[in-house]
Amino acid sequence: MAKTPVRTAVVIGTLVLAGAAAALAQQAPVEFTGNIINMQGGGTARIRLHVDSYTPDEEIQQYVGALQANGMDGVMKMMWKAKECGWVKIGSQLGYPVEIVRIRPTEKGHLIVAVTDRPIQFFELRNGVRSMDYPLGMVILEIDKDGKGEGKVIAAAKANFTKDGKVELESYGTEPLRVIRVATEPVKPKK
Repeated sequence: MAKTPVRTAVVIGTLVLAGAAAALAQQAPVEFTGNIINMQGGGTARIRLHVDSYTPDEEIQQYVGALQANGMDGVMKMMWKAKECGWVKIGSQLGYPVEIVRIRPTEKGHLIVAVTDRPIQFFELRNGVRSMDYPLGMVILEIDKDGKGEGKVIAAAKANFTKDGKVELESYGTEPLRVIRVATEPVKPKK
């Protein structure tokens, strides 16, 4: 059965959160932990998002320019050269580098968006399957003022522009994975 892509409208404002990263940069390093629930296939796993820094506005504008000029290939080339902002770990897997992390204030607390070039599985590469066109992984967390919250994980996505010029993410799959019981833990900087 073929998977149907799900368009997740992520307006440019979600990634280009003007000034928000600079204003809240003092909150890094920080870790967010929670539980992932797969609502379709069943199963749970622990997730840990470690943030060392937030991506500056200028760099986000460069990603948008790369997407406009060269599509996802341009974005991926930039991500491979980018300084890591942290890492994400799911279950017992090794931590995987995160190249983009944005944060913005909300009425209830903060919205954290982390984007990575997702690990491509060997069978995807060998068979050239359609999921290869969805090279991004994404964690979106809504954290309240007490440092607790929930969110979602988009395991495979790609970005493109809508007709009205907004950036939109298209998820490969039917629904994002749900993240519950998110807690915030400050991390002591390494000496």
